[in-house]
Amino acid sequence: MQTGNNVIRSISFGALTWVGPMLLSLIATPFIVRALGLEGYGIYALVLGIISYSFNFGVGRAAAKYVAEYQATEDRAKIGPIVSSSLIVSVGLGSIAVLLIGLLAPWLVVSVLGIEARFQDGAIYALYIAAGIIVVTLINQLFGSVLQGLHRFDLYSKLFNLTNFAVVLGNLTLAVAGYGLEALLAWNLGVLTISVIVHVFSAKRLLADVNLFSGFDRESLRKVFLYTGGVVGYQLLGNVLLLFERGYITRVLGSDQLTYYVVAMAIGLYLHGFSTSLLLAIAPVASEQNQDLDRLKKLYDRATKLIGVIVVFVTAVLLVSGGSFLTLWMGQQFADEATAILKIHTITFSLLSIAGVAWFMREGLGVPKHNLYVSAICFVVTLSLMLLTTEYGNVGMALSRLAGFSVMFFSIFTFERWLFGKFDGMFWLGNALRLLVAAILAATLLFFSLQTFDLSWPAYIVAVACSGLLYCGILWVLGYLDQSEKNAIFSAIRSRTA
Repeated sequence: MQTGNNVIRSISFGALTWVGPMLLSLIATPFIVRALGLEGYGIYALVLGIISYSFNFGVGRAAAKYVAEYQATEDRAKIGPIVSSSLIVSVGLGSIAVLLIGLLAPWLVVSVLGIEARFQDGAIYALYIAAGIIVVTLINQLFGSVLQGLHRFDLYSKLFNLTNFAVVLGNLTLAVAGYGLEALLAWNLGVLTISVIVHVFSAKRLLADVNLFSGFDRESLRKVFLYTGGVVGYQLLGNVLLLFERGYITRVLGSDQLTYYVVAMAIGLYLHGFSTSLLLAIAPVASEQNQDLDRLKKLYDRATKLIGVIVVFVTAVLLVSGGSFLTLWMGQQFADEATAILKIHTITFSLLSIAGVAWFMREGLGVPKHNLYVSAICFVVTLSLMLLTTEYGNVGMALSRLAGFSVMFFSIFTFERWLFGKFDGMFWLGNALRLLVAAILAATLLFFSLQTFDLSWPAYIVAVACSGLLYCGILWVLGYLDQSEKNAIFSAIRSRTA
Protein backbone atom coordinates (compact mmCIF):
# COMPACT_ATOMS: atom_id res chain seq x y z
CA MET A 1 0.00 0.00 0.00
CA GLN A 2 1.33 3.41 -0.92
CA THR A 3 1.94 5.99 1.79
CA GLY A 4 1.03 9.65 1.40
CA ASN A 5 4.61 10.56 0.53
CA ASN A 6 4.84 7.78 -2.05
CA VAL A 7 1.68 9.10 -3.68
CA ILE A 8 3.20 12.57 -3.88
CA ARG A 9 6.31 11.01 -5.44
CA SER A 10 4.18 9.18 -8.03
CA ILE A 11 2.31 12.38 -8.83
CA SER A 12 5.51 14.42 -9.04
CA PHE A 13 7.12 11.84 -11.31
CA GLY A 14 4.37 12.43 -13.87
CA ALA A 15 5.11 16.14 -13.81
CA LEU A 16 8.80 15.62 -14.52
CA THR A 17 8.18 13.33 -17.51
CA TRP A 18 5.40 15.24 -19.29
CA VAL A 19 7.31 18.37 -20.21
CA GLY A 20 9.32 16.94 -23.12
CA PRO A 21 6.47 15.65 -25.30
CA MET A 22 4.41 18.76 -24.56
CA LEU A 23 7.22 21.05 -25.71
CA LEU A 24 7.72 18.95 -28.84
CA SER A 25 4.00 19.21 -29.61
CA LEU A 26 4.14 22.98 -29.20
CA ILE A 27 7.09 23.16 -31.58
CA ALA A 28 5.48 20.83 -34.12
CA THR A 29 1.99 22.38 -34.29
CA PRO A 30 2.80 25.54 -36.31
CA PHE A 31 4.77 23.50 -38.86
CA ILE A 32 1.96 20.98 -39.25
CA VAL A 33 -0.66 23.75 -39.57
CA ARG A 34 1.39 25.47 -42.28
CA ALA A 35 2.04 22.18 -44.08
CA LEU A 36 -1.60 21.05 -44.11
CA GLY A 37 -3.15 24.52 -44.36
CA LEU A 38 -5.92 25.86 -42.13
CA GLU A 39 -8.61 23.75 -43.80
CA GLY A 40 -6.49 20.59 -43.90
CA TYR A 41 -5.44 20.90 -40.28
CA GLY A 42 -9.06 21.48 -39.29
CA ILE A 43 -10.00 18.14 -40.87
CA TYR A 44 -6.98 16.49 -39.22
CA ALA A 45 -8.13 17.84 -35.83
CA LEU A 46 -11.65 16.62 -36.51
CA VAL A 47 -10.43 13.09 -37.25
CA LEU A 48 -8.18 13.13 -34.17
CA GLY A 49 -11.25 14.08 -32.14
CA ILE A 50 -13.09 11.05 -33.48
CA ILE A 51 -10.11 8.85 -32.59
CA SER A 52 -9.77 10.30 -29.11
CA TYR A 53 -13.42 10.16 -28.14
CA SER A 54 -15.47 7.85 -30.35
CA PHE A 55 -15.59 4.35 -28.83
CA ASN A 56 -12.79 5.41 -26.49
CA PHE A 57 -14.77 4.39 -23.43
CA GLY A 58 -11.99 3.77 -20.94
CA VAL A 59 -12.84 0.09 -20.43
CA GLY A 60 -9.27 -0.44 -19.26
CA ARG A 61 -9.90 1.58 -16.12
CA ALA A 62 -11.56 -1.45 -14.58
CA ALA A 63 -8.18 -3.17 -14.83
CA ALA A 64 -6.48 -0.32 -12.93
CA LYS A 65 -9.02 -0.61 -10.10
CA TYR A 66 -9.04 -4.39 -9.72
CA VAL A 67 -5.33 -4.95 -10.29
CA ALA A 68 -4.66 -2.47 -7.47
CA GLU A 69 -7.33 -4.10 -5.31
CA TYR A 70 -6.20 -7.72 -5.88
CA GLN A 71 -2.46 -7.09 -5.91
CA ALA A 72 -0.62 -8.58 -2.91
CA THR A 73 -3.81 -10.30 -1.66
CA GLU A 74 -5.16 -13.82 -1.76
CA ASP A 75 -7.31 -12.73 -4.72
CA ARG A 76 -4.29 -12.10 -6.92
CA ALA A 77 -5.28 -14.92 -9.28
CA LYS A 78 -8.42 -12.96 -10.19
CA ILE A 79 -6.30 -10.42 -12.06
CA GLY A 80 -6.09 -12.67 -15.12
CA PRO A 81 -9.85 -13.02 -15.71
CA ILE A 82 -10.33 -9.28 -15.13
CA VAL A 83 -7.72 -8.43 -17.78
CA SER A 84 -9.16 -11.02 -20.18
CA SER A 85 -12.68 -9.68 -19.68
CA SER A 86 -11.52 -6.11 -20.24
CA LEU A 87 -9.66 -7.20 -23.37
CA ILE A 88 -12.78 -8.87 -24.78
CA VAL A 89 -14.86 -5.76 -24.17
CA SER A 90 -12.15 -3.52 -25.67
CA VAL A 91 -11.79 -5.61 -28.81
CA GLY A 92 -15.56 -5.82 -29.11
CA LEU A 93 -15.95 -2.05 -28.98
CA GLY A 94 -13.07 -1.64 -31.42
CA SER A 95 -14.70 -4.05 -33.85
CA ILE A 96 -17.94 -2.08 -33.70
CA ALA A 97 -15.95 1.10 -34.39
CA VAL A 98 -14.32 -0.45 -37.46
CA LEU A 99 -17.67 -1.66 -38.78
CA LEU A 100 -19.55 1.61 -38.23
CA ILE A 101 -16.80 3.90 -39.51
CA GLY A 102 -16.22 1.65 -42.50
CA LEU A 103 -19.90 1.84 -43.43
CA LEU A 104 -20.60 5.45 -42.51
CA ALA A 105 -17.39 7.32 -43.43
CA PRO A 106 -18.60 8.68 -46.81
CA TRP A 107 -21.93 9.76 -45.34
CA LEU A 108 -20.25 11.44 -42.33
CA VAL A 109 -17.82 13.37 -44.52
CA VAL A 110 -20.34 14.55 -47.12
CA SER A 111 -23.70 14.83 -45.35
CA VAL A 112 -22.95 15.32 -41.66
CA LEU A 113 -19.70 17.28 -41.57
CA GLY A 114 -20.17 19.07 -44.88
CA ILE A 115 -16.46 18.94 -45.74
CA GLU A 116 -15.52 20.70 -48.98
CA ALA A 117 -15.43 18.50 -52.08
CA ARG A 118 -11.67 18.83 -52.62
CA PHE A 119 -11.00 17.41 -49.12
CA GLN A 120 -13.64 14.68 -49.11
CA ASP A 121 -11.60 11.74 -50.46
CA GLY A 122 -8.72 12.41 -48.06
CA ALA A 123 -11.11 12.76 -45.12
CA ILE A 124 -12.81 9.43 -45.96
CA TYR A 125 -9.49 7.57 -46.12
CA ALA A 126 -8.43 9.28 -42.90
CA LEU A 127 -11.54 7.93 -41.16
CA TYR A 128 -10.74 4.41 -42.37
CA ILE A 129 -7.28 4.69 -40.79
CA ALA A 130 -8.87 6.19 -37.68
CA ALA A 131 -10.93 3.02 -37.21
CA GLY A 132 -7.74 0.99 -36.87
CA ILE A 133 -6.24 3.54 -34.49
CA ILE A 134 -9.30 3.26 -32.24
CA VAL A 135 -8.81 -0.51 -31.88
CA VAL A 136 -5.12 -0.33 -30.92
CA THR A 137 -5.77 2.66 -28.64
CA LEU A 138 -8.34 0.70 -26.63
CA ILE A 139 -5.93 -2.21 -26.16
CA ASN A 140 -3.05 0.15 -25.37
CA GLN A 141 -5.09 1.87 -22.67
CA LEU A 142 -6.03 -1.47 -21.14
CA PHE A 143 -2.46 -2.63 -20.59
CA GLY A 144 -1.41 0.87 -19.57
CA SER A 145 -4.09 0.62 -16.88
CA VAL A 146 -2.54 -2.65 -15.68
CA LEU A 147 0.76 -0.81 -15.13
CA GLN A 148 -1.10 1.92 -13.24
CA GLY A 149 -2.81 -0.66 -11.03
CA LEU A 150 0.62 -2.02 -10.16
CA HIS A 151 1.77 1.52 -9.27
CA ARG A 152 4.43 1.37 -12.00
CA PHE A 153 3.84 4.98 -12.97
CA ASP A 154 7.53 5.33 -13.76
CA LEU A 155 7.30 2.68 -16.48
CA TYR A 156 3.90 3.87 -17.66
CA SER A 157 5.16 7.46 -17.97
CA LYS A 158 8.24 6.40 -19.93
CA LEU A 159 6.20 4.36 -22.41
CA PHE A 160 3.53 7.05 -22.67
CA ASN A 161 6.05 9.78 -23.37
CA LEU A 162 8.15 7.67 -25.73
CA THR A 163 4.99 6.96 -27.75
CA ASN A 164 4.10 10.65 -27.79
CA PHE A 165 7.59 11.62 -28.89
CA ALA A 166 7.50 9.12 -31.75
CA VAL A 167 4.03 10.21 -32.90
CA VAL A 168 4.73 13.95 -32.82
CA LEU A 169 8.22 13.73 -34.29
CA GLY A 170 6.98 11.49 -37.10
CA ASN A 171 4.03 13.78 -37.83
CA LEU A 172 6.33 16.78 -37.95
CA THR A 173 8.75 15.05 -40.32
CA LEU A 174 5.98 13.84 -42.64
CA ALA A 175 4.24 17.24 -42.70
CA VAL A 176 7.44 19.13 -43.50
CA ALA A 177 8.21 16.56 -46.22
CA GLY A 178 4.88 17.37 -47.88
CA TYR A 179 2.79 14.34 -46.94
CA GLY A 180 -0.95 14.71 -46.23
CA LEU A 181 -3.13 13.82 -43.28
CA GLU A 182 -3.53 10.17 -44.39
CA ALA A 183 0.22 9.64 -44.02
CA LEU A 184 0.22 11.31 -40.60
CA LEU A 185 -2.58 9.06 -39.37
CA ALA A 186 -0.92 5.95 -40.82
CA TRP A 187 2.22 6.85 -38.83
CA ASN A 188 0.08 7.21 -35.69
CA LEU A 189 -1.35 3.75 -36.30
CA GLY A 190 2.09 2.18 -36.72
CA VAL A 191 3.53 3.78 -33.57
CA LEU A 192 0.52 2.83 -31.45
CA THR A 193 0.69 -0.77 -32.68
CA ILE A 194 4.29 -1.02 -31.50
CA SER A 195 3.27 0.64 -28.23
CA VAL A 196 0.61 -2.04 -27.67
CA ILE A 197 3.19 -4.81 -28.08
CA VAL A 198 5.55 -3.15 -25.58
CA HIS A 199 2.75 -2.57 -23.05
CA VAL A 200 1.60 -6.19 -23.27
CA PHE A 201 5.11 -7.57 -22.72
CA SER A 202 5.68 -5.15 -19.83
CA ALA A 203 2.46 -6.21 -18.11
CA LYS A 204 3.25 -9.91 -18.59
CA ARG A 205 6.75 -9.44 -17.17
CA LEU A 206 5.47 -7.66 -14.07
CA LEU A 207 2.75 -10.27 -13.54
CA ALA A 208 4.80 -13.31 -14.48
CA ASP A 209 2.93 -15.49 -11.98
CA VAL A 210 -0.48 -14.50 -13.38
CA ASN A 211 -1.93 -15.77 -16.64
CA LEU A 212 -3.26 -12.55 -18.15
CA PHE A 213 -4.99 -14.44 -20.96
CA SER A 214 -6.49 -17.21 -18.86
CA GLY A 215 -9.95 -16.52 -20.22
CA PHE A 216 -12.83 -14.71 -18.62
CA ASP A 217 -15.48 -15.94 -16.24
CA ARG A 218 -18.98 -14.66 -15.69
CA GLU A 219 -18.12 -12.93 -12.43
CA SER A 220 -15.13 -11.00 -13.79
CA LEU A 221 -17.08 -10.00 -16.90
CA ARG A 222 -19.92 -8.80 -14.68
CA LYS A 223 -17.51 -6.70 -12.61
CA VAL A 224 -16.00 -5.12 -15.72
CA PHE A 225 -19.45 -4.28 -17.10
CA LEU A 226 -20.73 -2.89 -13.79
CA TYR A 227 -17.66 -0.75 -13.21
CA THR A 228 -17.45 0.53 -16.75
CA GLY A 229 -21.17 1.28 -17.00
CA GLY A 230 -20.71 4.75 -15.54
CA VAL A 231 -17.44 5.26 -17.43
CA VAL A 232 -19.03 4.31 -20.74
CA GLY A 233 -21.97 6.58 -19.97
CA TYR A 234 -19.99 9.74 -19.32
CA GLN A 235 -17.53 8.97 -22.12
CA LEU A 236 -20.47 8.59 -24.50
CA LEU A 237 -21.80 12.00 -23.50
CA GLY A 238 -18.34 13.49 -23.95
CA ASN A 239 -18.04 11.83 -27.35
CA VAL A 240 -21.33 13.21 -28.58
CA LEU A 241 -20.53 16.69 -27.27
CA LEU A 242 -17.06 16.89 -28.81
CA LEU A 243 -18.14 15.48 -32.16
CA PHE A 244 -21.11 17.83 -32.24
CA GLU A 245 -18.89 20.77 -31.34
CA ARG A 246 -16.24 20.07 -33.96
CA GLY A 247 -18.69 18.93 -36.62
CA TYR A 248 -20.94 21.95 -36.00
CA ILE A 249 -18.04 24.40 -36.28
CA THR A 250 -16.84 22.69 -39.47
CA ARG A 251 -20.28 22.73 -41.08
CA VAL A 252 -21.45 26.20 -39.95
CA LEU A 253 -18.22 28.21 -39.62
CA GLY A 254 -15.81 26.25 -41.83
CA SER A 255 -12.84 23.96 -41.24
CA ASP A 256 -10.46 26.96 -41.10
CA GLN A 257 -12.38 28.28 -38.08
CA LEU A 258 -12.14 24.84 -36.51
CA THR A 259 -8.35 25.13 -36.77
CA TYR A 260 -8.37 28.37 -34.78
CA TYR A 261 -10.67 26.77 -32.22
CA VAL A 262 -8.80 23.50 -31.70
CA VAL A 263 -5.30 25.00 -31.73
CA ALA A 264 -6.38 27.45 -29.03
CA MET A 265 -7.99 24.54 -27.19
CA ALA A 266 -4.77 22.53 -27.51
CA ILE A 267 -3.13 24.56 -24.75
CA GLY A 268 -6.03 23.77 -22.43
CA LEU A 269 -5.84 20.12 -23.44
CA TYR A 270 -2.09 20.07 -22.72
CA LEU A 271 -2.83 21.47 -19.28
CA HIS A 272 -5.60 18.96 -18.67
CA GLY A 273 -3.51 16.08 -20.02
CA PHE A 274 -0.64 17.14 -17.79
CA SER A 275 -2.94 17.26 -14.77
CA THR A 276 -4.41 13.88 -15.67
CA SER A 277 -0.93 12.33 -15.84
CA LEU A 278 -0.31 13.59 -12.31
CA LEU A 279 -3.59 12.15 -11.06
CA LEU A 280 -3.22 8.63 -12.45
CA ALA A 281 -2.05 7.47 -9.02
CA ILE A 282 -5.29 8.61 -7.38
CA ALA A 283 -7.72 5.90 -8.54
CA PRO A 284 -5.65 2.79 -7.65
CA VAL A 285 -4.60 4.25 -4.29
CA ALA A 286 -8.22 5.14 -3.49
CA SER A 287 -9.15 1.53 -4.36
CA GLU A 288 -6.63 0.25 -1.81
CA GLN A 289 -7.54 2.71 0.95
CA ASN A 290 -11.31 2.87 0.46
CA GLN A 291 -12.01 2.12 4.13
CA ASP A 292 -9.61 4.68 5.58
CA LEU A 293 -11.20 8.14 5.43
CA ASP A 294 -8.24 9.85 7.11
CA ARG A 295 -5.82 8.61 4.47
CA LEU A 296 -8.28 9.45 1.70
CA LYS A 297 -8.64 13.00 3.02
CA LYS A 298 -4.88 13.44 3.15
CA LEU A 299 -4.57 12.06 -0.40
CA TYR A 300 -7.36 14.34 -1.61
CA ASP A 301 -5.90 17.47 0.02
CA ARG A 302 -2.35 16.89 -1.19
CA ALA A 303 -3.37 16.13 -4.75
CA THR A 304 -5.69 19.13 -4.88
CA LYS A 305 -2.96 21.46 -3.62
CA LEU A 306 -0.43 20.18 -6.14
CA ILE A 307 -2.81 20.48 -9.08
CA GLY A 308 -3.97 23.89 -7.85
CA VAL A 309 -0.48 25.37 -7.73
CA ILE A 310 0.13 24.34 -11.35
CA VAL A 311 -3.14 25.31 -13.01
CA VAL A 312 -3.47 28.66 -11.23
CA PHE A 313 -0.03 29.74 -12.44
CA VAL A 314 -0.68 28.59 -16.02
CA THR A 315 -4.04 30.36 -16.00
CA ALA A 316 -2.49 33.60 -14.73
CA VAL A 317 0.26 33.45 -17.38
CA LEU A 318 -2.10 32.86 -20.30
CA LEU A 319 -4.68 35.40 -19.19
CA VAL A 320 -1.95 38.06 -19.13
CA SER A 321 0.16 36.93 -22.07
CA GLY A 322 -2.06 34.67 -24.22
CA GLY A 323 -1.90 37.06 -27.16
CA SER A 324 1.87 37.34 -26.95
CA PHE A 325 2.24 33.58 -26.72
CA LEU A 326 0.04 32.95 -29.77
CA THR A 327 1.86 35.64 -31.76
CA LEU A 328 5.20 33.98 -31.10
CA TRP A 329 3.82 30.48 -31.57
CA MET A 330 1.47 30.79 -34.55
CA GLY A 331 1.86 34.34 -35.89
CA GLN A 332 0.06 37.66 -35.53
CA GLN A 333 -2.91 36.81 -37.76
CA PHE A 334 -3.56 33.60 -35.89
CA ALA A 335 -3.29 35.42 -32.56
CA ASP A 336 -5.86 38.00 -33.67
CA GLU A 337 -8.35 35.21 -34.36
CA ALA A 338 -7.64 32.91 -31.43
CA THR A 339 -6.48 34.90 -28.37
CA ALA A 340 -9.93 35.28 -26.81
CA ILE A 341 -10.67 31.60 -27.43
CA LEU A 342 -7.35 30.60 -25.84
CA LYS A 343 -8.13 32.52 -22.64
CA ILE A 344 -11.61 31.05 -22.34
CA HIS A 345 -10.36 27.51 -22.92
CA THR A 346 -7.59 28.04 -20.37
CA ILE A 347 -10.12 28.84 -17.65
CA THR A 348 -12.30 25.90 -18.70
CA PHE A 349 -9.56 23.30 -18.53
CA SER A 350 -8.09 24.77 -15.36
CA LEU A 351 -11.42 24.23 -13.58
CA LEU A 352 -11.64 20.76 -15.11
CA SER A 353 -8.12 19.91 -13.94
CA ILE A 354 -8.85 20.87 -10.34
CA ALA A 355 -12.08 18.86 -10.44
CA GLY A 356 -10.04 15.89 -11.68
CA VAL A 357 -8.96 14.93 -8.15
CA ALA A 358 -12.55 14.23 -7.09
CA TRP A 359 -13.22 12.65 -10.48
CA PHE A 360 -10.44 10.07 -10.17
CA MET A 361 -11.25 9.36 -6.53
CA ARG A 362 -14.84 8.52 -7.47
CA GLU A 363 -13.51 6.02 -9.98
CA GLY A 364 -11.10 4.53 -7.46
CA LEU A 365 -13.91 4.20 -4.94
CA GLY A 366 -16.00 2.31 -7.47
CA VAL A 367 -18.68 4.94 -8.13
CA PRO A 368 -18.01 6.21 -11.68
CA LYS A 369 -21.79 6.53 -11.98
CA HIS A 370 -21.45 9.72 -9.93
CA ASN A 371 -19.24 11.10 -12.69
CA LEU A 372 -21.96 10.10 -15.15
CA TYR A 373 -24.52 12.20 -13.28
CA VAL A 374 -22.22 15.23 -13.31
CA SER A 375 -21.42 14.70 -17.00
CA ALA A 376 -25.12 14.54 -17.89
CA ILE A 377 -25.74 17.97 -16.36
CA CYS A 378 -22.61 19.33 -18.06
CA PHE A 379 -23.75 17.90 -21.39
CA VAL A 380 -27.21 19.43 -21.25
CA VAL A 381 -25.92 22.87 -20.25
CA THR A 382 -23.09 22.95 -22.81
CA LEU A 383 -25.08 21.63 -25.77
CA SER A 384 -28.02 23.94 -25.09
CA LEU A 385 -25.78 27.00 -24.92
CA MET A 386 -23.85 26.01 -28.05
CA LEU A 387 -27.09 25.91 -30.03
CA LEU A 388 -28.06 29.34 -28.67
CA THR A 389 -24.73 31.08 -29.28
CA THR A 390 -24.00 30.16 -32.91
CA GLU A 391 -24.11 33.82 -33.98
CA TYR A 392 -21.12 34.56 -31.73
CA GLY A 393 -18.90 32.07 -33.60
CA ASN A 394 -15.98 30.40 -31.89
CA VAL A 395 -16.15 32.67 -28.85
CA GLY A 396 -19.75 31.65 -28.24
CA MET A 397 -18.83 27.97 -28.53
CA ALA A 398 -15.92 28.38 -26.11
CA LEU A 399 -18.06 30.28 -23.57
CA SER A 400 -20.71 27.58 -23.81
CA ARG A 401 -18.10 24.94 -23.02
CA LEU A 402 -16.86 27.02 -20.06
CA ALA A 403 -20.36 27.37 -18.62
CA GLY A 404 -21.11 23.67 -18.98
CA PHE A 405 -17.81 22.38 -17.64
CA SER A 406 -18.03 24.68 -14.61
CA VAL A 407 -20.59 22.15 -13.39
CA MET A 408 -17.78 19.62 -12.97
CA PHE A 409 -15.82 22.03 -10.81
CA PHE A 410 -18.73 22.82 -8.51
CA SER A 411 -19.51 19.11 -8.16
CA ILE A 412 -16.45 19.06 -5.86
CA PHE A 413 -18.64 20.40 -3.06
CA THR A 414 -21.15 17.56 -3.26
CA PHE A 415 -18.31 15.03 -3.53
CA GLU A 416 -16.74 16.21 -0.28
CA ARG A 417 -20.06 16.03 1.52
CA TRP A 418 -20.66 12.53 0.17
CA LEU A 419 -17.25 11.12 1.12
CA PHE A 420 -16.12 13.15 4.13
CA GLY A 421 -19.45 14.26 5.50
CA LYS A 422 -18.86 18.00 4.96
CA PHE A 423 -17.38 20.54 2.62
CA ASP A 424 -14.01 21.71 3.94
CA GLY A 425 -14.47 25.44 3.39
CA MET A 426 -11.41 26.45 5.39
CA PHE A 427 -9.14 24.24 3.27
CA TRP A 428 -10.42 25.83 0.07
CA LEU A 429 -10.49 29.39 1.38
CA GLY A 430 -7.01 29.31 2.89
CA ASN A 431 -5.35 27.77 -0.15
CA ALA A 432 -7.35 29.85 -2.64
CA LEU A 433 -6.24 33.08 -0.95
CA ARG A 434 -2.58 32.02 -1.00
CA LEU A 435 -2.81 31.06 -4.66
CA LEU A 436 -4.65 34.26 -5.55
CA VAL A 437 -2.07 36.51 -3.88
CA ALA A 438 0.82 34.69 -5.55
CA ALA A 439 -0.92 34.65 -8.95
CA ILE A 440 -1.75 38.37 -8.91
CA LEU A 441 1.79 39.38 -8.02
CA ALA A 442 3.31 36.98 -10.57
CA ALA A 443 0.90 38.17 -13.29
CA THR A 444 1.74 41.79 -12.49
CA LEU A 445 5.45 41.12 -12.87
CA LEU A 446 4.82 39.28 -16.15
CA PHE A 447 2.67 42.10 -17.53
CA PHE A 448 5.24 44.81 -16.90
CA SER A 449 8.10 42.60 -18.10
CA LEU A 450 6.36 42.07 -21.46
CA GLN A 451 5.70 45.80 -21.74
CA THR A 452 9.36 46.59 -21.09
CA PHE A 453 11.08 44.38 -23.67
CA ASP A 454 10.53 43.67 -27.35
CA LEU A 455 8.50 40.53 -27.94
CA SER A 456 10.69 37.49 -28.61
CA TRP A 457 10.91 33.93 -27.38
CA PRO A 458 13.92 34.59 -25.11
CA ALA A 459 12.25 37.63 -23.55
CA TYR A 460 8.96 35.77 -23.12
CA ILE A 461 10.58 32.70 -21.55
CA VAL A 462 12.65 34.81 -19.15
CA ALA A 463 9.60 36.86 -18.17
CA VAL A 464 7.52 33.75 -17.47
CA ALA A 465 10.39 32.12 -15.58
CA CYS A 466 10.87 35.19 -13.36
CA SER A 467 7.15 35.39 -12.64
CA GLY A 468 7.20 31.66 -11.86
CA LEU A 469 10.03 32.09 -9.38
CA LEU A 470 8.15 34.93 -7.71
CA TYR A 471 4.98 32.82 -7.63
CA CYS A 472 6.75 29.86 -6.00
CA GLY A 473 8.60 32.10 -3.56
CA ILE A 474 5.39 33.75 -2.37
CA LEU A 475 3.69 30.39 -1.89
CA TRP A 476 6.74 29.18 0.03
CA VAL A 477 6.62 32.18 2.34
CA LEU A 478 2.86 31.83 2.80
CA GLY A 479 3.25 28.18 3.82
CA TYR A 480 1.23 26.70 0.97
CA LEU A 481 2.99 23.32 1.29
CA ASP A 482 3.69 21.70 4.65
CA GLN A 483 7.08 20.20 5.41
CA SER A 484 6.12 16.60 4.61
CA GLU A 485 4.79 17.66 1.19
CA LYS A 486 8.01 19.56 0.45
CA ASN A 487 10.10 16.56 1.49
CA ALA A 488 8.10 14.20 -0.71
CA ILE A 489 8.47 16.42 -3.80
CA PHE A 490 12.21 16.91 -3.23
CA SER A 491 12.57 13.16 -2.78
CA ALA A 492 10.81 12.56 -6.10
CA ILE A 493 13.07 15.06 -7.86
CA ARG A 494 16.21 13.48 -6.38
CA SER A 495 15.10 9.95 -7.34
CA ARG A 496 14.27 11.11 -10.87
CA THR A 497 17.56 12.93 -11.43
CA ALA A 498 19.81 10.44 -9.66
